[in-house]
Amino acid sequence: MNPLEIVNLIISILSLLATIAVSFVIYFLERKNSKKQRANEIKESAKRFIAENAEERGFLPWAVIASGCFPQNRHVRRIYNEFTLLEDDVKREVLSQVKMDIPLIIRNEWIDEKISLVIEASNQLGLGNSFLYDGAKYFHRIYDYKESEFNKSSLGYYSEDFEDVFGIESNILFKRSGFIPFSRYIGDYLYLKYKDPGRFDAKWSKPFDALLQMKQIRETPDESFVCAWTSIIVEETISYAQDYLGYIDSSVVDTDSQPETFEDRYFQILYQLYFFNEKQPTKHKHSKIERKAKKGKRIAKRPMR
Repeated sequence: MNPLEIVNLIISILSLLATIAVSFVIYFLERKNSKKQRANEIKESAKRFIAENAEERGFLPWAVIASGCFPQNRHVRRIYNEFTLLEDDVKREVLSQVKMDIPLIIRNEWIDEKISLVIEASNQLGLGNSFLYDGAKYFHRIYDYKESEFNKSSLGYYSEDFEDVFGIESNILFKRSGFIPFSRYIGDYLYLKYKDPGRFDAKWSKPFDALLQMKQIRETPDESFVCAWTSIIVEETISYAQDYLGYIDSSVVDTDSQPETFEDRYFQILYQLYFFNEKQPTKHKHSKIERKAKKGKRIAKRPMR
């Protein structure tokens, strides 16, 4: 090979290398621009979602439950449906823009685990019959009445139906009339049991036993009434397990929104359940159930609602 041929070969090789290098530069630039464009699209989609659902923004934590646990269902509240339809990246951006540090919730296998935790806590507190037997069927049937109005007042939650056997004066503004609402009954019962055991009487009716008897929950033909009170049983157990047993709420997001329908109520309590734990978990670390679910190993299968 003469010198001219060698020079031409070198030039050809350098030209090929330059072409390859330029192609790589163009590829990475296009990829970078594509990522930037995608990021902008996600941000704009999130902004649009927030603006279009501004009136129901407070329901976003419960929308995370609706989207993650029941993605194929048609919900009553608009924001639940709209949030479910978003891509996961957009969902995360929505939560980021409204400063709600909530992880996306995948599947619903964790619910059974949390219900078992509530039952365990109820037993530890000695609250009586938690009415969560048979897979907590009455709790889950709340969703069967999802379009019905949920109102604690209409349930008699604030009615002074229970005999005041405790006689605790919480403050000078609260005057005892001889009868108290359920919330006061369970609160005073546990306060004396844990804070002033010398005045506690083991003969007093356990809170949930007294509730089932007073509200005739076993006898009523209105299943929605039973379901609503079962949700209160779960909620009260979660609250007092945190107060007296050291259980924790790992959520960093709360909402002032109040449930208006049974659907809202169901998602509200499920949200509380998701973050209900015996000890402080690593922030946003997936539980054992979630990790198995992600691998396709379903722990339990709940019927589609």
